Amino acid sequence: MAAIKKATTLVEALNVFDSRTPLKDETLKAFYVERPDESSLETLKVYLQALNKPGKFLFTGPRGSGKSTELNRLIETSGIRSQFFVVQFSVTDTLNPFDFNFIDLLLGIANQLLVTATDEAVLPKGVTKIIKEDLLNELYLWITRDLLQDIPFRSPDKDWELSAKVNFLAVELGGKLGNEPLTRQKVRERTELRLSQLLDNINYVIGSIRQRINRETLIIIEDIDKLDPELAGELYFQHAVSLAAPKAYIVYTFPIALRYTNDFSQIKRNFNDDITLPNIKVNNRDGTANAEGRSMLRQVLLERMNADLIEPEAIDLLVEMSGGVPVSLIALAQRAINQAIARKSSKVEVADVQPAIDKERGDFQGVLTQEHYTLLRQRASDKAIVNDAINRECLHNLSLLEYKNANPWRDVHPVVVPLLEDTAESTDEPKA
Repeated sequence: MAAIKKATTLVEALNVFDSRTPLKDETLKAFYVERPDESSLETLKVYLQALNKPGKFLFTGPRGSGKSTELNRLIETSGIRSQFFVVQFSVTDTLNPFDFNFIDLLLGIANQLLVTATDEAVLPKGVTKIIKEDLLNELYLWITRDLLQDIPFRSPDKDWELSAKVNFLAVELGGKLGNEPLTRQKVRERTELRLSQLLDNINYVIGSIRQRINRETLIIIEDIDKLDPELAGELYFQHAVSLAAPKAYIVYTFPIALRYTNDFSQIKRNFNDDITLPNIKVNNRDGTANAEGRSMLRQVLLERMNADLIEPEAIDLLVEMSGGVPVSLIALAQRAINQAIARKSSKVEVADVQPAIDKERGDFQGVLTQEHYTLLRQRASDKAIVNDAINRECLHNLSLLEYKNANPWRDVHPVVVPLLEDTAESTDEPKA
């Protein structure tokens, strides 16, 4: 693969500013910028490297704060891969995020574990069979006889090795769970009746890996925080015991809004710790500029594109209006670059950034209600941490941002701020 380089034209820049794709592998090496405060990932790394028995962790933070990128960096740069057999997947990529329950998640863990452990491309060098033949045979029968039964599915080639057959069936089952509602329901019902068998199979595979390559298994499950908050709440509140049952080290992403519910004290009992990745501070609590945070975000832009492609004033405006949310910064930058290309410019200017801001503001207008605006005006004034449903809704939709310090605080997303004055005028409320 050719080395990834920073963009030297706006067309190249348009393609490297992709807010949907976390940094990984070559893009991580090329574009990653260290955060001002790396204590969150350091905390998780110490747990993983020092605990002498498998731990379970909740990894939380605002949507768009860069959790997937930071987890990729943890895996790729801290020696974790030499210590663990790593299984990593996103629930939004492999399962159906709109029809989702704890059985689906456990099946997703089983599937990804089987796929990774039977894929020769990802096995440690020299390891051809990471799972014993007798266990592979049991797993093959479990999928074909107990889960799929009368459900039509593509069969693996009869001449393939057993590990290849199990790999093929695990991929086939995963695709059906994600894309076929009737199949998902049938498999879900069958699995629920055999939940202990599912957990046993997961743990047999984990044990086989430990025995064959002398490594613990680390499972990282991303994007649970992107689920509907009700679905995520039910998953963690009612089924935390099952989620903690696999005998592997597991990192579950966790919606930050659930961190502030009354249920959280019960949820966290089943996990070793909850670790929060904060937004980057663009401003301090008193409204003064945070130089360290702004410098880091400027560097995020300039690691991806040559400085002569964007005006310094445009950089400053993008950083300010991102609110310190890395995904917002990348999305705003891509829209501004598109605008500059459309007007046949060779450089992004402030005039290109403004339409990007207007577009994002319009997106917020589509979801915010008068109740949200009333709440946001209050938070703009007091910066308080308040734990109720409307505050959690605003955290989830990113109109309200949380920042970490000795005393955490919340503030309104800067893109939303002009809407507070507009809606105050229309309802005769006092301005923030």
